[in-house]
Amino acid sequence: MTPDINQSEGFDPSNLDRPALVWDGDCGFCKRSVIRIARKVGEGIRYVTYQDVHERFDALDEADFAESVWFVEPDGRAYRGAEAIFRAYSWRPEGSLLLRMYHDVPGFAAASEWGYRRVANHRKLASRVADLLPGW
Repeated sequence: MTPDINQSEGFDPSNLDRPALVWDGDCGFCKRSVIRIARKVGEGIRYVTYQDVHERFDALDEADFAESVWFVEPDGRAYRGAEAIFRAYSWRPEGSLLLRMYHDVPGFAAASEWGYRRVANHRKLASRVADLLPGW
């Protein structure tokens, strides 16, 4: 069963009841990735497409959302890129080793963001490669 990955209706970033992962609804690779996250994390976070909600953010504009995935905490703190993904995974019951590594292992954050940027800049290619991988 595919989880609900567009929970944009009624979304209000100034009054979040749970964190939100804001992603590019026009990107096939992004959709595939968010489905994977939602299967692992479940309903502990809300999944919304930036195309539906970007006007509701004061501090971020559409270009910010088009460039990266964002993870928005209920208190308004926002994280982008690889850190956003690792924070989403941290909402699993077992937490996220990757988020701990991101903050504690020298060089891991920089390498993660570099890798994230490579994929984000080549989403169509990444989607084609993912088509060849089992489980994607």
